[in-house]
Amino acid sequence: MSPSPLLSIQGLSVTRSRGRGSPVPILQDIHIEILRGSSVAVVGESGSGKSTLAKTVLGLIPAQAGSIVTWASGTREELVGRSRAAFVPLRRHLQMVLQDPSASFNPRRRLGESISEAARALVPTLSRAAAEERARGLWQEVGLEPSLFSRYPHEVSGGQKQRAALARALAPEPSLLVLDEATSALDQSLKAQIVNLLLELRRRRDLTLVSITHDLGIARALADRIVVLYDGRIVEDGPSAAVLDRPRHPYTAALAAALLPPVPALARAQLARKSGDLKAPSPIGCAFQSRCAHAAEVCRTGEVPWLSQSPGHHTRCHREDWFS
Repeated sequence: MSPSPLLSIQGLSVTRSRGRGSPVPILQDIHIEILRGSSVAVVGESGSGKSTLAKTVLGLIPAQAGSIVTWASGTREELVGRSRAAFVPLRRHLQMVLQDPSASFNPRRRLGESISEAARALVPTLSRAAAEERARGLWQEVGLEPSLFSRYPHEVSGGQKQRAALARALAPEPSLLVLDEATSALDQSLKAQIVNLLLELRRRRDLTLVSITHDLGIARALADRIVVLYDGRIVEDGPSAAVLDRPRHPYTAALAAALLPPVPALARAQLARKSGDLKAPSPIGCAFQSRCAHAAEVCRTGEVPWLSQSPGHHTRCHREDWFS
């Protein structure tokens, strides 16, 4: 039996108002299908729209167009246009772990209490005793010492706090876990520990993971599939190994050359000459044209095609020949 969809995003667009001027597009015509039990990473530079996408899925930012459908609760639910009050019953199924756990914990409340309260708030049928029992079980599952359960946030390390944040997100037993730069504040050894923990939790709990990250190493380690955002648009989408080892969009190649060395020196230099300067995205034609070493006249006019490179691997680029 083929995996069933958990989340389907179709034609999603999000704009942001700036004073009295015209709304500025943040996300444009986003299409993503996420299967139950899969792990997807959304990558791109700061300002590419990654976090906006995550917050829109979780009902924290309204969408101006498109559809977000989830089957996380067991039934089909449309998320776009849903009020915050109507979103509450779905929060137990869709949870998020933020970049800075210090900012998400109440400094006056013990960590164990925060996890118990999260369980009770989103699963009202749980008694106080059952919620605490679940919290203690999760505490152990994420690898924290029992003695830390009654500590305050400032009394534990950053890595311990992020594990506690994971336990709290898992307290209502969600189907989907969104990780918004959840390892970026940690050092390399702690990142590796959290990645291994997430992989184990995914296997054990049949979790669906969506990782919002600028770290392609984290994306490779966590995700089966990578979606590349540039200027609020998807420019490449495909299996992780294909996207990172054989990118078919110059922007993806530039990211990989900068963040995943070693790469061939010639390719790195060629991309760096024109991709390194941070020019504004182009409003007509390909948004990446002003930074692309391979831009041609066709890239400056008209709609950019969405091309299939191989099964499950697509890119938005006029220049099919640039990587050959």
